[in-house]
Amino acid sequence: CLIVRGPMIHHDQSLEARLRSFYPGRGGGGRPGWPHSPSTHPRLSPLHLALAGFRFAPDSSYGDRVQCNECGLSVGAWEEGDDPMDAHVQFVADAVAPTECAFVDRGRARYAALLQGAVHSEVVGGGA
Repeated sequence: CLIVRGPMIHHDQSLEARLRSFYPGRGGGGRPGWPHSPSTHPRLSPLHLALAGFRFAPDSSYGDRVQCNECGLSVGAWEEGDDPMDAHVQFVADAVAPTECAFVDRGRARYAALLQGAVHSEVVGGGA
């Protein structure tokens, strides 16, 4: 995946709002939906990405671009095997300027629960 720091765009940061951004017609603004299938990219589901603090923000260069509203991290060109929380943690740790992100600090426990199967989209996202 390609990791860059983008401008922070303040949107609703709730988990529900981030999940909705991945689905056209459910807050996605009429644009295409998330392009990666859970069968080929299991850790790149909308739930994984939303729990890692990302909302779907495609642009003309990357149809799979996501962004964190908290720290400005923008990630696109996802590949099979990429992990959204790992990308987020790496960005915060490797930043030249001191970078903090509330999603990295508080989101790890919920993300770990998802990886262990304790969180499901029906429970967290209302079936989204």
